[in-house]
Amino acid sequence: MKLLCHGKFYTDTPSWIHIARQLNEYELMIVDQGTLYIGNEFQEYIVHEKEYLIMAPTTYQHGTRPGACSFHWFHFEHSGPLPCPKSGTLQNDSLLLSMINALYQSERLNHTAVSGHLFHAILAELSCSRQESNAPKQPIRERVDEYLKYSQENIHQVHKLADSFGYHEKYLSQLFYRETGIHLKQYLMDHIMERGKEFLLSTDLSIAQISAECGFSEPHNFSRAIRKTYGMSPSQLRRNFRQH
Repeated sequence: MKLLCHGKFYTDTPSWIHIARQLNEYELMIVDQGTLYIGNEFQEYIVHEKEYLIMAPTTYQHGTRPGACSFHWFHFEHSGPLPCPKSGTLQNDSLLLSMINALYQSERLNHTAVSGHLFHAILAELSCSRQESNAPKQPIRERVDEYLKYSQENIHQVHKLADSFGYHEKYLSQLFYRETGIHLKQYLMDHIMERGKEFLLSTDLSIAQISAECGFSEPHNFSRAIRKTYGMSPSQLRRNFRQH
């Protein structure tokens, strides 16, 4: 993880709206006054005072509504799972503010290494936050269905969908199960199987081509999933349908 840049944004103008741009790295936003209205290609977020959001790289970061607010922002590079939830409510905002001020001071003194350690400490403190702040107003099942309907990607892995929504994988899975009583991983796989079945019954694409269309890296993994779902191989499923 590498901290690239940071700062404090403030506006008391109710008509201010976040610019639209491509975000090439992660951005942590910690709101200390007002409300920040922001979104990406797939999701809109409302970040209230004493809440935070980490937005993953996106081609379309943009403001969704005007409003006055102030927030600390940190751009950073990272690979692998984040050390904290992607959104939440601060548990100890006074401690966090002290850490942020210490980071600003270390930057003024050109203590870059110290700044990096402080940023890691800030993320560690955010891991204690409550994952309640950006729960979608629209039922999560509807949001997942909408995404699967319009997305150009064939997502059947929970962590990829969670990244697209800007949520922590565990949080999204719990939210979905709490609402539907269905495990999200299975729900996504059922969606992919329906898509695979549609390709098998309505096209002449090869099994390998359909496998790739459904997001599988190997055709035999697709065939095994089809057999587990429908009790027959892709070829048998196609043949039995066409006999009728």
